Amino acid sequence: MYQILIIEDDPLFRLVLTKSLKNQGYDVIVAANGEEGLQQAREIRPALILCDWMMPRMDGLEVCRHIKADPELATTFFVLLTAKG
Repeated sequence: MYQILIIEDDPLFRLVLTKSLKNQGYDVIVAANGEEGLQQAREIRPALILCDWMMPRMDGLEVCRHIKADPELATTFFVLLTAKG
């Protein structure tokens, strides 16, 4: 089963994404901020990371840079999400 890591600071959006993906049979792990997300990614090595773009402290672009710079995570699929218009 594929593991998907959701990095999202909004609890409601995190819940909606989690429920939707779990209902489709995916194993979902969540992180509430960029630092936590990086730690989770290094521990579980997910198949896919869905990451909010706009977060406090470490935004999604910075998370992506760290993921892609890590040789063990560089091939992980990474999707940035934003509600920005």
